[in-house]
Amino acid sequence: MPSGGGQTDTPKTKADDRSGDGWFDVDRTIAFSDAVIAVAITLLVVTLDVPSVSDEKLGDALADLGPTIIAFVASFWLIAGFWVEHHQFGRRLTAIDSRLMRINLLFLFFISLSSFGTALFGQYADNPLAIAIYTVILLGVGMTLNWLWRYANRHDLLGGAPATGDQPPLVLVVRLVIFLSAIPLALVTPWAPLIWILNWRAEAIAKLVRRVLPGSG
Repeated sequence: MPSGGGQTDTPKTKADDRSGDGWFDVDRTIAFSDAVIAVAITLLVVTLDVPSVSDEKLGDALADLGPTIIAFVASFWLIAGFWVEHHQFGRRLTAIDSRLMRINLLFLFFISLSSFGTALFGQYADNPLAIAIYTVILLGVGMTLNWLWRYANRHDLLGGAPATGDQPPLVLVVRLVIFLSAIPLALVTPWAPLIWILNWRAEAIAKLVRRVLPGSG
């Protein structure tokens, strides 16, 4: 029937119908995601075991916990940052199809592994394999989160302005370099995971790179 503006409404096609079995409730999905992230960030503290030693040995025991504490701090701030971005993603999301649901579950899979990566590095800080596994887990979180933004943006599942999560290639390269740099750094210092916190400033670093190297994109 005619609309108020004098135009004829276009009939809804089957492809436009988002109420079928191939679509999922946005609010329930975001609530579930928030719960998984909250549990993951809470479980990080389980990696910090209170030393059971005599008073005179407490200082040495706490020093031995150094790598675990460093990994806890890095993981906490990274997961907090991932949650902030996922929260912004959820605010913009208007619909969820089956593929986006699978991508989101993969994102939550890597989030769930973060406490394992934290504990692994804390116990084997001198082993490059531990930091490599830890790095891969957090890279998986970041890459799947970016994949969520890109997929939703390209399939008209977001409302509002163009998605900020679809980051320029240079920003993604900066993030990748920051993550991977922890592996060689771990060979010389247990503080290596703290470099990951620079991901909060990845866009600013990318702007600096563009000024120094104008042709970098």
